[in-house]
Amino acid sequence: MCIDGRLRQVRNWRRAALQASAFVVMIAGCSSLVDQADVSAQARAGGAQSTTDDPCRFATAEAVGKAFGRPMQSSKLVDVCQYRGTPTGLVVVRVKAGPEGTILRHVKSAAAQGQKGAEKATTTVGEAYFDSILPAFIGRVGNYDVQIETTIQPVPRDAMIAVGTRIMETLAGK
Repeated sequence: MCIDGRLRQVRNWRRAALQASAFVVMIAGCSSLVDQADVSAQARAGGAQSTTDDPCRFATAEAVGKAFGRPMQSSKLVDVCQYRGTPTGLVVVRVKAGPEGTILRHVKSAAAQGQKGAEKATTTVGEAYFDSILPAFIGRVGNYDVQIETTIQPVPRDAMIAVGTRIMETLAGK
């Protein structure tokens, strides 16, 4: 709805649905990352990680805060990790095992079509994309989807890609 009370037409239903789903994921909960040494040891030992594990196991609040240039605290919410620096500075990290997610498929197709906002991110361990419209970093390594979203403005593109790439490398055991 516009300020003058009239309904506004949606120009792209697919994008509206994607934005709504990203918002729901962000609201559903957030989690934090665990020390990378523990995860690397698990990966080298060949230990299987389940989706019920602590979603904050991939990076510390200190590491994420350093990447985003502000002190942050982490908290686990359902199956995501939330990093909060200020009331408006929120970073949500979700790592989930299973089939390729809907948001990843959408961003891949948007990047392939050359849509503004979606771009392929360079990683050495898997496939990753950054979408400035959502804003989100979405990647896949092995059987895991990695998704990072933020409310920080202006969108810290490089920080999101750096944190996402680091989590993907941890999952790959590098």
